[in-house]
Amino acid sequence: MNAFLFTPKPFYGSMQIKKGIIERISPSRFPKRIDRLVLPGFISTHIHTIQTHARNTAENLELLDWLKKKIWPFEASLTKKTAYASSFTGMRECLEFGITTILDMATTRHTHSVFEAARDSGIRAFIGKALMDQGPKSLIEKDPLSEVFDLLADWHGFDNKRLQVTLSPRFALSCSEKLLREAGRLSNELKLIQHSHISENLKECEWIEEHFGFSNVELLNEVGSLNDLSVLAHSVHVSKKDIALLKKNGCSISHCPVSNLKLASGIADIKRLSALNLSLGVDGAACNNLLDPFFEMRMAHLLSRSLHGLKGVSAENIFKMATVGGARALHSEKQFGTLQVGKEADYLVVNVPERVYFNPKFPYESLLHSIVASNIESVFVKGRRVFTC
Repeated sequence: MNAFLFTPKPFYGSMQIKKGIIERISPSRFPKRIDRLVLPGFISTHIHTIQTHARNTAENLELLDWLKKKIWPFEASLTKKTAYASSFTGMRECLEFGITTILDMATTRHTHSVFEAARDSGIRAFIGKALMDQGPKSLIEKDPLSEVFDLLADWHGFDNKRLQVTLSPRFALSCSEKLLREAGRLSNELKLIQHSHISENLKECEWIEEHFGFSNVELLNEVGSLNDLSVLAHSVHVSKKDIALLKKNGCSISHCPVSNLKLASGIADIKRLSALNLSLGVDGAACNNLLDPFFEMRMAHLLSRSLHGLKGVSAENIFKMATVGGARALHSEKQFGTLQVGKEADYLVVNVPERVYFNPKFPYESLLHSIVASNIESVFVKGRRVFTC
């Protein structure tokens, strides 16, 4: 099959897969019109699939009220069965929209059900139980880390590393300093991705400053909870000092532009964060409300232009955030994230509508601003077809 291939240097050609691995990529003669694209699978480095069935139920609220009034009660009401169903729905939506890999934060219980949903959906998933020892009584636990070892024994590395366990301290408001410190220690010791929220909302940031005398980032640094395995979602309200600490610790950022706008949290200026590894997250269906990476990429590009004009983050770099940037955040760039020989075949085939002239001189701009998720024909994870239109 010939198509325009979004390899590290895009060109028109063909790709051959053998046993789930990209075996060969070859150039072909350019056609008069490009009608098919092959893209690396998108990677969402921040999502809560367990919240999918809360879609359209938590509207017109800022972050802290959104959590207290709607999301935490919803999560507390989940059973093993409903946690599986909500997560499975979200994962299948991700695949339908071209997301082949997720970094997923569950709630404080039923994480095994989330792994079962990932097993059955076919998605590649890094999943963590939400760690909370402060907050609503219906969700907090005395020893949040104890179940992590059971999850590691049952799921870590399942299906040749398609599923992996992460550590997910929810955020500083719901975690004691002891829990944050222990999560950081285990992340370093066991080499586990550490997934958390930071500096998303001004009221959240003010609470941290008032109670600890530090910013979110400074607090995590003080307790030893930042490292090169840290993937931190949002980072809307960060200072120059915060950015320097994040860079020093080798942290990755998950930019969630639509969720940030939906919850009125603000606009994360990703050009200021360009010294860090940047990735893209769709967040959850309760605060987005679509799990659509095409919409996320377009919004990220336009918001950066709204702040910096034509000197904003380029369409090419936005695309890299959604693909190889996510793979780097997950320490998996040698395994997937780009279309290259020897990597696992996570990719999607996209049909270019007849009304669209896809310009090979501006491939990233053409993609971000003319292609939508409904143009996807099929999606593959590890060479297996997991979605067909």
